[in-house]
Amino acid sequence: MKKAISSLLVSTLVLALAVSSLSGDKILAEEDTTTTIEVENKAEEIDSFVGVWRNDKDDKISLTPQNLVIDGEVHEIKQIAVNESEEEKVASFDFENFDSQEMTYHSAEDKLNFLSSDYQREMNPNIVNYVKDQLSTLEPVNLEQLLEVDENYLMAAYYQAQVDFDEEKDQIHAIYLALSQDYAELELLTEEDYEDYLVLAEDLEDTTYTFAELNKALPRTILENYRQLKEDEEKDETMVKDQLKKMIDEAIKAYEERKAESSEVYLEDYEWPEKEEVTTANNTAANNTAADKTQDDPHLLKESEYEVRDDQFSQEEAYTILVKATTGLSVDYNTGYERAGGFAFLAVDGVTYIVMPDGEIGTSEGDVFNRNEETRLARVKEASPTVPDYMPDWFDRYPDNAVIKPFDPDIAYNYLLGKEDFPADAYMFDFEFNDDGSYTLTIASRDKIVDQNISEKEAIIDVFVVYADGTYYKK
Repeated sequence: MKKAISSLLVSTLVLALAVSSLSGDKILAEEDTTTTIEVENKAEEIDSFVGVWRNDKDDKISLTPQNLVIDGEVHEIKQIAVNESEEEKVASFDFENFDSQEMTYHSAEDKLNFLSSDYQREMNPNIVNYVKDQLSTLEPVNLEQLLEVDENYLMAAYYQAQVDFDEEKDQIHAIYLALSQDYAELELLTEEDYEDYLVLAEDLEDTTYTFAELNKALPRTILENYRQLKEDEEKDETMVKDQLKKMIDEAIKAYEERKAESSEVYLEDYEWPEKEEVTTANNTAANNTAADKTQDDPHLLKESEYEVRDDQFSQEEAYTILVKATTGLSVDYNTGYERAGGFAFLAVDGVTYIVMPDGEIGTSEGDVFNRNEETRLARVKEASPTVPDYMPDWFDRYPDNAVIKPFDPDIAYNYLLGKEDFPADAYMFDFEFNDDGSYTLTIASRDKIVDQNISEKEAIIDVFVVYADGTYYKK
């Protein structure tokens, strides 16, 4: 039995098909017309193919009801036709500006065959948790609503958003907009309703609630209640807001009661891999083998197995540089994706770390770690010819009693983090290499440094002088 689904991105019938059982209609497409015929389990037929898939060559594809992502490019789906048997489903895809493709889904093995290669479904609970957490914090949708969303869909939508956008907020907003189309039954706010709600939410946040708390009271209901209350001209704005807050309080209380009684977990705990303490490997040819990788983390390389260079490198090299530069940062290797010529990884704290081929590391918070100082200085020199032609050779030499290896400023700072009790918003504001082979590190408050009412001097927490042998003092 053949099911043809046309105009996938514009037909409201088809958008509902991707997300609900609707066991009554079969959609056949002939040019611009839509005909319905009775069938069952339409949602399952579509959802079987939705998700992120990886083959044994580490090739990855991602499929949502809207798009296919392959080789780092997003291709819009114009039409899908599905042939079904007891053991497999064969889907034929027509794309915008891309050759038609066919996929076969084997239900017994949860396996996808595509371009003569077998793909296994990739599911990372940390990514799903992150997306749910961010959506419920940044967009008008709550965790209870997200229980209705297939986790494979969230995986695929996040992977696609990473290809389309660099900034985390843009990625999360793109996922929200996709949800508003593909999960129409959630009745998410869009267009004017979305803008009106943001204005209302900002006003309510200034008085009583956080954005995430408002989400618990269901944004669409909040907006509709507000508009209904406003229709009574006898009520002034203060009276309207007071009544609205009572409704919101009751809705939040009901949400919390449902959550407490629910057998479903609204947001799972993060499960990040344990890391062994990173040690420096001897630089010998014998170490340059797969056996030298840390046993508990096969993606973490010994120093002899990677190099910092101005060139494209592998995901494992980028991952190793990141973990070593941050002295064991809790980051999941499988969250890595190519970005800006390097690789980006999601950390347990929700921050994205971007590792460039020259070893420089940036974060979604705006921080920068410069491990490859020689290359960085060369770039600065090129941009500013007046920079002194000075580069200490300390970066390639360590004293016999060196404790901090490699002795770069970010490594020295992370060494201090393990010794000193800094505030939660502390970060390395500035550093200077000294003639005696030490670093002067300036530690500041991230919150205070951006506060226009606080001077830079007041934002400084402490200034430390740190040596490679692990000794340091407060300046």
